[in-house]
Amino acid sequence: MRTIFFFLVFSLLVSLFIVPGAGCNKQATTMPSETELEVLPASDDTADEMVQQRISYGITLAKNGRFEEALSEFSEIIELDPLSADAYYNRGSIHTYLGEDDKAIDDSTKAIELDSDHALAYSTRGYLYNNKQEYDKAIADCTKAIELVPDLAMAFSNRGTAYNQLKEYDKALSDCSKAIELGPQYSFISDTTLVFNYMGEYNAGRAYNSRGIVYKNLEDYDNALADFSNSVEMDPEFSLGYFNRGLVYLILNKYQWAISDFSKVIELDPSNAKAYYNRGKAYGTIEEYEKALTDFDMSIELDPGYAYAYLF
Repeated sequence: MRTIFFFLVFSLLVSLFIVPGAGCNKQATTMPSETELEVLPASDDTADEMVQQRISYGITLAKNGRFEEALSEFSEIIELDPLSADAYYNRGSIHTYLGEDDKAIDDSTKAIELDSDHALAYSTRGYLYNNKQEYDKAIADCTKAIELVPDLAMAFSNRGTAYNQLKEYDKALSDCSKAIELGPQYSFISDTTLVFNYMGEYNAGRAYNSRGIVYKNLEDYDNALADFSNSVEMDPEFSLGYFNRGLVYLILNKYQWAISDFSKVIELDPSNAKAYYNRGKAYGTIEEYEKALTDFDMSIELDPGYAYAYLF
């Protein structure tokens, strides 16, 4: 499950950007450039305005990949203003990106306690519950996010993932299709909330990938291939789209195409043991045994606990 999202996840070259925050209608402010990051803007305004400036500064740090500094900034903001839901939410978003799910859940939960209408916090926590295989909780959180913001595409995508894991495929298809339909359109905007690609921030390629997985589980391989192809067309560096398409090609006995997709996964994510295993499986099927053994050896080296690599 974490592999799917790390939406996965994670292999990832992350694009960070400012997205809507509940209840705000103003246009996002222009963020400082990298050369401006070293100096926090001074302010003669109220303490609340200073908190908002510092939140924007923390977001800018994260946008530039300076995650530890951003975490420290948001922690200092929380000390300054313990009632800032956005500070907790943003810190939780960074913990999510770093794979620190328990910390991220704690921060998302605190954001919700402080602001019960924080749709992004609900959707993020739903994503995290998916990672922990707590799918009923994920569905509840994403449903709440959708109630608050009916066009929040990532919430539909995350809920669709949970329904898929519970084998409620009709609901999963409906939610994933809705996420694709909505695209990156929102009814509100804010400069104090941060969302990452791993959650489908919204990234249409990942939404197609999620729906493709549902089609694959339904053995509707033509539609699965179409969705996975759309996924990588929209995001050429999204390794999971290539991986899932490769799996379908294996099922359909299209081994050369499968090898091509798994090779692309390895190019994008050299530590992906399952990509080496599945490419090795394809090589073995077409009797290129030396290449198969090389891939199986690499799979075992990367993940000694991956039992399938010992069996083929």
